[in-house]
Amino acid sequence: MEGSVFTKWKKSLVILLILVHSNPVMYRKQMALTVSFLIFCSFFTPLFEWHSFEMSGLNFILSSHIPSYKYLLLLIPFSTATLFWGTLNDEKYPIDRNLLLVLPFFVSVLVLLIRYFVPESSSDNSLFAEVDMGYWMVLGFSTLLLFTKRRKKVSHY
Repeated sequence: MEGSVFTKWKKSLVILLILVHSNPVMYRKQMALTVSFLIFCSFFTPLFEWHSFEMSGLNFILSSHIPSYKYLLLLIPFSTATLFWGTLNDEKYPIDRNLLLVLPFFVSVLVLLIRYFVPESSSDNSLFAEVDMGYWMVLGFSTLLLFTKRRKKVSHY
């Protein structure tokens, strides 16, 4: 049963990638809207396990026992919300669109690297045992968001 769910999810990702690489602008806008909304929602699912508690991004940030790198995670929902509203507003963004597309991916990779190189002293688990499904969703969807970048037009002579 679980294999069929994974297969359906994998097929939908392949379809989204095909739509992004076909050149029409509408598919890129729809993809940016959809994926930015999914990243924003994934932020509120359990990202990390901390002392056997599943912590969403918001719980992780509001906790007083987590190191200060937790504030980097705030860039993920703010950048995706800005990207979402900017795409709806005829692609008028307060910040560069390419920065908004890249920021969730780099922040999620940076937090993963920080958690790997600076482990918590009270934790006996490995890094991958502490990372929960919501984090992998954020990382996967932010990777998809990278594919929605505009391609430069090549002038033909």
